[in-house]
Amino acid sequence: MEFKFKFGDELKEAVTGFKGTVMGITWYATKCVHYGLLPKKLNKDGTTKDWNWFDGSRLSKTGKFTDVTGDSTSAPAGHNCPNAPEFSI
Repeated sequence: MEFKFKFGDELKEAVTGFKGTVMGITWYATKCVHYGLLPKKLNKDGTTKDWNWFDGSRLSKTGKFTDVTGDSTSAPAGHNCPNAPEFSI
């Protein structure tokens, strides 16, 4: 499966104008692809904000890229994603 966007791409969502960096990609059995975007702005206390997930059809590149690759076996401290998509049967 080839995805339209890659990890590290900065994207903008068409309806809300939300901008963020691709940190997660989810491909569903229905063949729709959602991208988890992490906003660059921090909370007032300096912690990272939660990711937001959007359907790929509503996203476009802003032209910016951040290298987010590296050790894929662990997430950096503070980068858990409590609102990630869940799979249930």
